[in-house]
Parts: sequence; structure tokens; C-alpha cells
Amino acid sequence: MTRISKVLGVLLLALLVSSTTTAIASGEVSSPAEFTIQPVFTAEQVGTNSLTIAGLPQFTCGSVTARGSGPTEGYSSETLTLAPTYGTCHIVLLGITKPVTITTNGCAFVFTATTTETKGVKAFTAHTNIECPTEKQIEIHVYNNVGHTEVICTYDIKAQTNLTEITLTNNEAAIPNDLNADFNVSGIAVQTTIPGGVCGNGTTATYKGTQTIQYYFPAAVTG
Repeated sequence: MTRISKVLGVLLLALLVSSTTTAIASGEVSSPAEFTIQPVFTAEQVGTNSLTIAGLPQFTCGSVTARGSGPTEGYSSETLTLAPTYGTCHIVLLGITKPVTITTNGCAFVFTATTTETKGVKAFTAHTNIECPTEKQIEIHVYNNVGHTEVICTYDIKAQTNLTEITLTNNEAAIPNDLNADFNVSGIAVQTTIPGGVCGNGTTATYKGTQTIQYYFPAAVTG
């Protein structure tokens, strides 16, 4: 099994473990106990990730992290859901750096893995959707001051499907559990809720950058 297929296999599994114990002194034999170890996934930006709304400079953040988990039933899944958190974000408008907050409100990126093979060489990609709780969306606020009390621009990104693909590759310089997700997701629908002026009138956005996805197995709870 190659490193890529190994990671993608685990990217997409719930591990079932069973055990049987015998109490000889009491003459009791326990029945098999089954429990699930569900993989937990974390992601962190490599370098700088950016979100660009048409007609505006880039939004960038000092930190971009995400957390998700594998399926709760069965052994595998073609999808992976990651809920991002953005910290210390800003945009430069008319030469002046403005603080920004990106609030996800429970929205998450859902990736559906696919494999293509050309002349024996496999490539792993993932289609991208944005899923949100009912009546929620990703909200971007641009502030005129570091105290985040004077809002000058706001943008909403609602749930949407059929966005462009991301590319998945193993990080050869790191441990085998590391998977690089290279984003170039374009055509993201955006609503500018304070249009005009420095806020622009853009209706689409592009997200670019790389994130490293890792998985680990937390302690299992028997049942």
C-alpha cells in the first residue's frame, strides 16, 4: 500500500476493535466487547492562505486551523468534513491595514475524494462543498479599528456545492500521516452586504493556499 493510498484509506475510516476476556477463577466468560475508535483530523495552514473577493485585495490570516472526524459507522467514507477557525485576519484597503474577523457559525468544508489514473500514475483530488447549519453562513467583517467596534464592510458566504477541486498529496518531508491539501477553490458565491466604496461589489471569491491534514486516534471507550 502506497503512502498516499494509506493516508487516504485512513482519511476515511472508523476502526472497530473487539476483545474477549476470560475470568477463570469465577468460571465466567465475558462476551466479545466491541468499541469504535473514530479518527480525528486536524489541519493547519502552510505559509499563508488567502481569500480574494473579486475586485478587492486578499484577505489573509495569521492562523488557519481546522478540525474534523471520520465516519461514526462502517469502515470507510469518501468524504471528510473539516470545520475551520480563522485568527488574526486582515486586509489592506487603500494602503491601510484593516482588521478582519471570519466567523464560520458552524459552517464546514466537505471534501469528497476521487482518484484518477493516467498511464499508471494516480492522482488524488477532492470536490469541495460548503455546508452550514440552517439559516447560518460564513460572515466576514472588516473593521476600521483594532477594537472591532467600527464595521466598514461585511460579506456573507452561504452553503454551496460543486466548487472546484483541491489536490491531495503526501508530505514527503513529514511523517506518513501528513497530507497536503492544495486549495485553489474559485467561484465561491459571496454576498456583499455593505456594497460600494472600499467594500466593492464582488459576488465571487477564490480561496488559495495549502493546509496540512493529520489524523490521530483518541482513546476508545468500550461499550
